[in-house]
Amino acid sequence: MGPSSIACLTKGLVEERLFSAYTVKILLLYKRFIDGIVGCAQCTRDELENFVNNFYPCFKFTHDISPYSVNFMDVKFTIKNRGLISTEHFKPTDSHNYLRYSSSHPPTCINAIPYSQLLRARRICSNTNYFERVSSEFCQFFKARGYPSTTLVRALDRIKSVDRNTALQPSGAKPSSDRMPLVLPFQPSIQPIRRAIYKNVKILSQDASTKDIFQDLPITAYKRQRNLSENLVRASDPLAIQTSNPGTFPCNRSRCNTCEFVTLDNFLQIEGPRKSFQINDHFTCTAANLVYIIACKRCKLLYIGETKRRLADRITEHLRSIRLHLAGFPIATISNPLHLVTLAISRSQEPFCAKAMALTD
Repeated sequence: MGPSSIACLTKGLVEERLFSAYTVKILLLYKRFIDGIVGCAQCTRDELENFVNNFYPCFKFTHDISPYSVNFMDVKFTIKNRGLISTEHFKPTDSHNYLRYSSSHPPTCINAIPYSQLLRARRICSNTNYFERVSSEFCQFFKARGYPSTTLVRALDRIKSVDRNTALQPSGAKPSSDRMPLVLPFQPSIQPIRRAIYKNVKILSQDASTKDIFQDLPITAYKRQRNLSENLVRASDPLAIQTSNPGTFPCNRSRCNTCEFVTLDNFLQIEGPRKSFQINDHFTCTAANLVYIIACKRCKLLYIGETKRRLADRITEHLRSIRLHLAGFPIATISNPLHLVTLAISRSQEPFCAKAMALTD
């Protein structure tokens, strides 16, 4: 469960117990979103302070009590004419860093941002005058991000044609469509391709081999292009490396102490979050910058290590330590105390942290 779910469940339980035991009715309004609460009370300030400070012993609230107005998230509530009015509230840390109009995104996506923000302001502002002031501020924010005046005027005209009561109604689920999706990687130069397909879709609907697929106009959907970070940084993908001879093999050096413990298995199944590992790269005892696993033949426990040196050099140290530790035991016990099975997921691009090899029984 995420933190938000735990907060909702905890606060809901506390509220149920609190309001069932609280005898003095001072709250006229009580609304909560996750762990943020806004309310209206009819009492003295001392009574309200006592209620907030003793809401629950385990909770410590930061609160603001005012006889005039309070801010709750992005809404400002004000008492006026024995009622509440609401308007948009901008936090001091809000930088209004909206997506730039020159960004490489589909035009429908960029043009929908001013409309969505103005629609949210229409829902929040209970007074038309407040909405006009907030919408003017939003237009200034978007102009600073390069949005043309025509786009802002078009979005504002759409919002003004919708009254607040209608805007507060849920939009409802859109009916599903059986139209064929046309998925394209977006870039500005791809727009003529989309228009050409829409213009000549009748050819596809009349062709014998495609008329069953393109009965209606396809839905155009865009996916993101590879960004600069993805082009410069290579992810450690287990399936990215495929060799013709995967696995770990003895180096066959005359004085290597690791060759006798290496097997040719290229698949490992162990307990843990990842139940199995598949080797996709080629390794020998002289491979360096890797993660390895050693399994005890007697107790079956695993040791996971990482080394920037050659595998053979690190295993030699392990063998020396094991033989020193078992010096007082019978020779049969320490004979071949290790059995190493190598397993590589992928070779890391970072030095000294290659996810390259696993050794186990």
